[in-house]
Formats: sequence, structure tokens, C-alpha cells
Amino acid sequence: LNFPGATGNYNGCLNLGLIAEDVIRPLLGQPMSSRLPATTSTRILLVIWLLFTLIIGTIYRSNLTAFLTIPKYPARPETLQSMISVGAM
Repeated sequence: LNFPGATGNYNGCLNLGLIAEDVIRPLLGQPMSSRLPATTSTRILLVIWLLFTLIIGTIYRSNLTAFLTIPKYPARPETLQSMISVGAM
């Protein structure tokens, strides 16, 4: 993996911290860094990863919103028999 930086080239060195940052940032909804892959195969992998994180992030946020906004109340007793069975009387 060769990520050219803003100040130059990394000379083919793998910097695991930068790679981990580029992988985790889309999961947290952060913008991508200015370092872009140089090869076509890595760009395709990046696009697949970004689509995956977009789908997973959207599903997680929508489920979290639904969980926090829809209250879970116990079923109300509607008849006298159901009130007796619940123990309300």
C-alpha cells in the first residue's frame, strides 16, 4: 500500500496507525483524509469499504433512533378479566 501524503511520498512504508485511522474514520462518520490510494485495485477496495460503512452506519443510526424514540410500555389491561389477571385489583 502506497499512500502519497500532502508533503510527499511514504516510500512504500506501511504505517499501521494511518491505515487504521483510514479504516475506522468512515465507521465513525468522520471525513476521509486527503491521502488517496494510488492503485486501481486499492481504490476499488476503498469504494467497497465506504459503501459498506455507509450501509452499516445508516442501519445502526436508524435502529438507535427508533429504539430511543419509541417507548416500550407494557400492554394495558382492557377488560375487567385482564385487570384481575394482571393483579391490578
